[in-house]
Amino acid sequence: MKIKIVPGMKIGKLTVIEKAQNSHWHCVCECGNHSYPTNSNLSNMFSKSCGSCVKNYYRDCDDGVSVEVTVTNGEKFYIDKEDEPLVRQYKWYIYADRHGVKNVCTKDPILIYQLIMGFPENMEIDHIDLDRLNNRKSNLRLCTHQQNQMNQPLQKNNTSGVTGVRFYKARNKYVARIKVCQRDIHLGYYVTFEEAVQARNVGMECMFGEFGRYNDVPPAPEWIRKQVIEKCIRFAELSVSKAFLLSCGIHDASSMEVSKHDQA
Repeated sequence: MKIKIVPGMKIGKLTVIEKAQNSHWHCVCECGNHSYPTNSNLSNMFSKSCGSCVKNYYRDCDDGVSVEVTVTNGEKFYIDKEDEPLVRQYKWYIYADRHGVKNVCTKDPILIYQLIMGFPENMEIDHIDLDRLNNRKSNLRLCTHQQNQMNQPLQKNNTSGVTGVRFYKARNKYVARIKVCQRDIHLGYYVTFEEAVQARNVGMECMFGEFGRYNDVPPAPEWIRKQVIEKCIRFAELSVSKAFLLSCGIHDASSMEVSKHDQA
């Protein structure tokens, strides 16, 4: 797609400054280098950097504790400043997998969040906000595969806008549910959408704990809490919420085992 070039516009890592001689433009790259690409290369977006960026470009963020890293195609990811010396040892790229999820890695490949978290054995690394370009330690946590599966985005086929909530036409009510280790837990039928979402939040509180993606609704009334908790108690052995386990009288969650079939 051909575009019209005007001073001030951004193309990849290049910022257009002014028209130069012989159909060239004066540009400044994010790495600080000056570049003079032709109008044709810019308008066709063939030129997106100075061409001399042999390393990633690092810039301190305004918060004073984070660093913005720009890769060769102009995309950016974020790390803690304290991790910059470690990260600078490699050249990083951003690529999208077959699901469209972007990852930061080297050509080897080494995933940046694994490097930062120390390649944990038999554990997975969860991005709390689901953004894999945000690799600050405050956004990374070690977890099991089961816990990682609890922090998932809304599925494309969802019609209500909230995971685990849908309208059940046969009863003219909303139904809430939660799925843990391939087990469906029915959380009840509700007259309003908000009540069903509140029930879903309570179900996540019981089964997912800190790994749940909670919905922005008022706290559930006591009758909803009581109803949902009663339904979840039967599946307490599948919960990763320490508070819920303790409330059920389970003091050593590590001693409980979930069958391989349940976790498949």
